[in-house]
Amino acid sequence: MNLLSAIFRQECILCSSSLNRGENGICLKCLNSLPRTDFHLKKGSIAEQVFYGKAEIEKCACYCYFKKGSDYRELIHRLKYNNERNLAVVLGEQFSKELCLSNWFDGIEAIVPVPIHYIKRVKRGYNQSEWLAKGISNETGIKVETKLLYKKNYHSSQTKKEHFERFINTLNTFNVSSSIAERYTHVLLVDDVLTSGSTITACIDAIRIVSDMKISVLTLGFAE
Repeated sequence: MNLLSAIFRQECILCSSSLNRGENGICLKCLNSLPRTDFHLKKGSIAEQVFYGKAEIEKCACYCYFKKGSDYRELIHRLKYNNERNLAVVLGEQFSKELCLSNWFDGIEAIVPVPIHYIKRVKRGYNQSEWLAKGISNETGIKVETKLLYKKNYHSSQTKKEHFERFINTLNTFNVSSSIAERYTHVLLVDDVLTSGSTITACIDAIRIVSDMKISVLTLGFAE
């Protein structure tokens, strides 16, 4: 079931139960059951530690833990591969509402989704990180910037690779528009899941060639 049909039928996209007034896409029970990390409330969280010695970031927030066999893992898989892109919008909006309570987005000028290669985009039909960014933008009013970064090399999926393989796979993968980079002093990099941090680190490395802007990171999942 896709998000559009769920809205018209007013059913939760996770459990298919009827939605009550004020519930948007996901029922309150399912929303409350998501295994939140609360990393945004913890300076030096394990998510931030992923980047220690690799890349300098301002802060990092991940919505929920991403565990093998969990319902949330299936949720990520659905928005990434099952053409349920609007699921990312709903989750992005909900996560942003919670982050706004702690003024987490203060100072951020643009939301930059981690890009995918155009061949993969053609095959899949969309970039799930862009739809997550749209949800964040809907709630915060911060613009989505899709032209700062682009992926120049095509690689196979990172999903089944070990950490070192992920690192090698992302070397010199991204390019940056220097003219667009000049517009910003603080951007938010957005991706679906944080695992080894290799992809986001590669994005930061590319940005650092042309700019010393502040960079924060947000993902839906944190892989355990």
